[in-house]
Amino acid sequence: MTGYWSVVLVDHDPPSRRKEEIKRLTNSADYIVVHDTNPGTERKFRFREIYPLFKYRIDFNREKPYTTVLSNFHNLLHL
Repeated sequence: MTGYWSVVLVDHDPPSRRKEEIKRLTNSADYIVVHDTNPGTERKFRFREIYPLFKYRIDFNREKPYTTVLSNFHNLLHL
């Protein structure tokens, strides 16, 4: 993947690739929207390993499955 995107949605198979794709996009997208981030999926996806790569993070956790938005360019407090 090359280029720059405004929004990237991450919800693909195989699940083990999600973390790797997010790493590759760390500085290539304004917003990365990650599906299935509820705590029960941590063993499967290991998203905790990539969260420190981002300056901003917000979790939407009122309903399951949770969704997390990550960014290194935009403060997410307004979402």
